[in-house]
Amino acid sequence: MSTWMEIVLYMLIAGGVSLAIILLRKITKA
Repeated sequence: MSTWMEIVLYMLIAGGVSLAIILLRKITKA
């Protein structure tokens, strides 16, 4: 796999994790 593909994949995973954390916080606070 090329370097830019790894960077894009890592960014997508990091973004998904942060989104999941934000959603969990909203659900637990609500």
